[in-house]
Amino acid sequence: MSIYKKFTTLLLGMALFAPLGRAAPEIPVAAGAAPTVQEVVHGVEQAYGTATSIRAEFLQVDRSKALGTEVRQRGKISLERPRKLRIDMGTPVASSIVSDGKTMWIFTAKDKQVVEMPEMGGSSGMSVLLEDFGRLGDLFNVTLMPDPVPGKASVTVQLVPKQAGAFKSLKLTLSKQKYVLQDLVLVNQLDDVTEMNFTAVRMNQDIPDAEFKFVPPPGVKVVKTGAM
Repeated sequence: MSIYKKFTTLLLGMALFAPLGRAAPEIPVAAGAAPTVQEVVHGVEQAYGTATSIRAEFLQVDRSKALGTEVRQRGKISLERPRKLRIDMGTPVASSIVSDGKTMWIFTAKDKQVVEMPEMGGSSGMSVLLEDFGRLGDLFNVTLMPDPVPGKASVTVQLVPKQAGAFKSLKLTLSKQKYVLQDLVLVNQLDDVTEMNFTAVRMNQDIPDAEFKFVPPPGVKVVKTGAM
């Protein structure tokens, strides 16, 4: 999978995660009772669209069906609406994607190169999810998955897009009361699987604008191009 495709997957995951913040309303669920699909959809739709920014750490596992490989990477993300994003993967940083809402930079340390291009806006799918994912029931067929651990304080749903797109299905594990996303499993059209686990989440903090500008390290080649 190319670095661009990997980051597109990550953008999708964080686009889903980003709006869950700022005192998300608690959705009442009877003690010991599992929420219904309708309650989950309603809860997620209420929770989305309120956060202004988010920082988080994540573990991402990519499994390729064709190659039979598994790649694990840790990273950090800062995201601010609208469409400002910074993702750094690896320690030391092996790759980055940065967007200030107008320009996007994709950096790979091993190639000593950064690709600079116009931010993709609505064509990327990222901004659509950031701005419109409150319409969960409109965009996906939602199935409530069996709870493997009775009494667990989380709920898992599977989402299948109502219109064909970049992925086949998306499985989300969320906290039962505030519907904050904890884990994500994405299956693309090639049956490759991306799993993400989010930790150290901080929401609605002021993030300096400079964090959403990429400054190439010494010796790094800058390649300017149109949208990919």
